[in-house]
Amino acid sequence: MQALLEKHFRLLAAAPILLMAGLQFGSIAQESATFDEGVHLATGYRYWRTGSFKLNVEHPPLQKLLSAAPLLLVGPPIPSD
Repeated sequence: MQALLEKHFRLLAAAPILLMAGLQFGSIAQESATFDEGVHLATGYRYWRTGSFKLNVEHPPLQKLLSAAPLLLVGPPIPSD
């Protein structure tokens, strides 16, 4: 039994990882973003570009800034009020 486990260790180790990846990719079609993620991205991006948090002042800015940082590479138009 020990020899069999050692022989197939990589397969046994990869099986749960592949199962988890399959379940996660399968759930993509059934799940979506919550209602406020777009607002947080827009607010973070606007702050990076203009220094203004006028779009959404209810929450602290750190997560908004971190989430919107990749948008600086793309450079979409700045969201308006």
